[in-house]
Amino acid sequence: APCSGDTLARREGRGLAKHLRGQPDAASMKEIVATQLEIVRAAWPCLRPGGALVYATCSLRPREDEDIVDQVLKEFGDAELEDLSGLAAGGDATLRLWPQTH
Repeated sequence: APCSGDTLARREGRGLAKHLRGQPDAASMKEIVATQLEIVRAAWPCLRPGGALVYATCSLRPREDEDIVDQVLKEFGDAELEDLSGLAAGGDATLRLWPQTH
């Protein structure tokens, strides 16, 4: 999904703090999150029964990641999380990969 692109800081050779200072304001973040939800809402009905939807961003912000997943779980009664805890240390039902580690 489109996102604020936090992990691009490393690729662009900038420190994360410098990158975050130039990041979207509150209005822009609201628009980004609305677009993320719109995409997931459009994709969900296209899944086959028992199908899987992988939601991923390059953001480090829970508002763009876990909060979107929580919203999907609330809106779609048949949505459930796959257990991803074995894929990375410290993982839970969702998977967060840190640019400095992975």
